[in-house]
Amino acid sequence: PVYSVLGFEFLTGIWQLNNRISETEFTIISDVVPNVSSFLVFQGAYKHHKEVRAAQGVKIVARGLQYAMAGTSLIVVKPGDDLRQAEAAAMQEIDMAISTTDENEKGTTTQEVSSIMTCKEGIYVQASSVGTLEAIIAHLKSSSVDIPVYDWNLGPVYKQDVMKASAMLKRKEEYAVILAFDVKVMPEASALAAESGLKIITADTVYRLVNIYTEHIKGLKEAKKMQFAAEAVFPCTLKILPNRIYHSKDPIVCDVEVVEGVVKVGTPICVFTPSKDKSKNTIVHSLGRISSMQTSNGNQIFSARNGVVAIKISGDSPQEKSRSYGRHFDSSNELVSEISRRSIDILKECFRDEMSAENWQLITRLKMQFKIA
Repeated sequence: PVYSVLGFEFLTGIWQLNNRISETEFTIISDVVPNVSSFLVFQGAYKHHKEVRAAQGVKIVARGLQYAMAGTSLIVVKPGDDLRQAEAAAMQEIDMAISTTDENEKGTTTQEVSSIMTCKEGIYVQASSVGTLEAIIAHLKSSSVDIPVYDWNLGPVYKQDVMKASAMLKRKEEYAVILAFDVKVMPEASALAAESGLKIITADTVYRLVNIYTEHIKGLKEAKKMQFAAEAVFPCTLKILPNRIYHSKDPIVCDVEVVEGVVKVGTPICVFTPSKDKSKNTIVHSLGRISSMQTSNGNQIFSARNGVVAIKISGDSPQEKSRSYGRHFDSSNELVSEISRRSIDILKECFRDEMSAENWQLITRLKMQFKIA
């Protein structure tokens, strides 16, 4: 067990079965415990030791021990060892311990709710009774809500529940949530959830529970959009309007018609021109990013298909600043948003709700043009 003793940090007892261990070792217990502060041999009053050798029982003192799981192994990571491999081994042991505990605790209850289908990715649900649990999950799986369930449990939320639900932190952040209805959340569970970044949501009605979760998801999505806004490149093709070039070199200012997609302030713009090299069909000239846009109604931050807008393209690099209208390109060349593999992934991950089917088709065509895998 793990417990606190006056004058010490948290203590836990271990049986050392082989080799030696010293208090200078970097150790992991259940993937959450840092360096060991000291060793205390079981015999009589506690006695401090710098190093102990197998085989004997000892108690160790360390920060974070309150989050360790009793019954799991203490793993010693020595200089040169693979820390990630040790963490993975610790998490695998925790998963096995939790699975065994769940099987023992749920018992016949599992048969009662055998109709509940869980997913590899989803939220964790905690309820006070089988009937309540079934009602919550039925509501979550309805077409109007459609929230997947990773696992469930009955009764108070314990540290083990938090550890199991925390698996979603590395898989899908929006599912790193426990919906707890009509149950108590134990203090150690709340502490571990706060430390790990897991969200525990409680409410007095099922609908309020789901609404709070929905608002939580919206907040996460908006935060992600803000985080990756500068790297998100929406697809667009622009037609330069002849005789409406107001500045031919950096910053390039001209009127354009949005032929396809959506153009936004911050979009990197390039132009494809024929190559003199027979081994290449075209050359890509990067011009810079759109730093401002205007229409007759004033400043704009975006313009959709068929819109006519004045844009200013500002170069970032010396090469981009050297590009000029009339020398490197003209009104016969189409201006295109300069997409990349990363910008496409960001659109998929964070801005899917802002992309139309037509825009995805344009992405597919531009991928071929840019030779993006």
